[in-house]
Amino acid sequence: MKHLQPEHDTKMITDKMHHHRGYEIHITKNGWQCYEVCGKKYNIEKGHFLIIAPEDEHKILECGKDTEKISLFFIYGENRGVSYSGKLSDRMLDNIKYIISENESRTVYSNKLIENRVMELVMLFLRDSGMKEAKEQKNLFVEDARVALARQYIRDNIVKNIKVSDIACYCYLSTKQLTRLFLKYEGISPAGYIHKQKILYIEKLIENKNFSLREISEKMNFSSEYYFNSFFKKHYGMPPGVYRNTMK
Repeated sequence: MKHLQPEHDTKMITDKMHHHRGYEIHITKNGWQCYEVCGKKYNIEKGHFLIIAPEDEHKILECGKDTEKISLFFIYGENRGVSYSGKLSDRMLDNIKYIISENESRTVYSNKLIENRVMELVMLFLRDSGMKEAKEQKNLFVEDARVALARQYIRDNIVKNIKVSDIACYCYLSTKQLTRLFLKYEGISPAGYIHKQKILYIEKLIENKNFSLREISEKMNFSSEYYFNSFFKKHYGMPPGVYRNTMK
């Protein structure tokens, strides 16, 4: 986003037609501007805007005294659209004021807040111009939030002896519901997922080599090294010590 300094005289601004691969939005805060877009003139008064579509040849013809403007440039998919002028709505104005305010305050989160408001502003402009939006595809895969919550709980507590009932309780589900969701979205039971994550975590600890096998066994809450070795061998076909030696 950029602010252009007020013009103090009515004059020719750009004498050559040009175009861009993205959209341009010009907003008149004070004064007036006159554009030519693909042979058509647009007079943009205070409180109005002009959207210039990608590839449309254009230039600024004149700018009134003490004119202030805001210009935005962005690329939106492959939807070319059409050039269009209109009046700012209250919601558009609210976004513009917010963007300017955050741009001046420059706090640690300003960029992200500005980015969100600019995106909303752009969508409001495009919708106002009659842009056709594709409908959301109903067959898109959308993961159940409860599965994501359960998965994160397992990963965060993998060094403990997690039970399926513990996870179900945490997610406010029955063990039957949790199992059904995991089979649907993960293709594996909750118990199978726990086992898989535990193996992956142990594998990383062994590869680290900063932990002895005994320390890994204790860290993973096995009752003894014997059971740790048996657990690992059942999955890899070799004891953890042999597996570590193969990595040398």
